[in-house]
Amino acid sequence: PDIGFNIYQQRCNAFRGSVESAGKEFAVHGNSGSLDFNHVAERLVDQWMTATPRATGIFVPVDRVTLFVYRHLERRGITPGHDVDVVSCDNEKELLSLMHPQPPSIDLNREMIARLAVERLLWRMKNGVSSPSVVTTVSPTLVAHPATAAQPSQQHESTARVLN
Repeated sequence: PDIGFNIYQQRCNAFRGSVESAGKEFAVHGNSGSLDFNHVAERLVDQWMTATPRATGIFVPVDRVTLFVYRHLERRGITPGHDVDVVSCDNEKELLSLMHPQPPSIDLNREMIARLAVERLLWRMKNGVSSPSVVTTVSPTLVAHPATAAQPSQQHESTARVLN
C-alpha cells in the first residue's frame, strides 16, 4: 500500500511501538506510491532478500498485500512461517485461507466498531444531536490461526521489516 495513506502509517507506527518496546530492531521499507500490490510485494521481498542482516519478520499492514508477499517469498524458495515470520493486518478470513500456513493477523474488530457506531447513531437519533461527543475505543486483537499456532516458532535474533 502507498506509504502516504494515513491508515497504513498508523498501523506501521503501532506495530513499530510494539516491536521496539520488546527491544527488537525495526526497519521500514516503503513503496513509491504504486497501487500495484504485486509490484509492491515483489519489491519488499527483493529488499528483504538483499538485507544484511536479513530480518526475521515482516509486517504487512493489509491482508490483501500479504497474499502477494507470500507468493513472492515462495517463488524464491522461502517458506513463510518457517524461514520468515509474517504478521498481517485486517484478519480477512477469505484471503488468509489462501495462505499456508496462515499468518497471524491483527483483527481491528471492525464489526464491533460498526455495532458501536450504529448504537451511538440510534441513541443520537432518539436523544438529539446536542448530546455530548463520545469517544469509543476498540482494541485490536492478534489472531493466531490454528495452522500457524500449531507450528513451533523459530528462535531468531529478532528484527522486523515492514511493508508500508
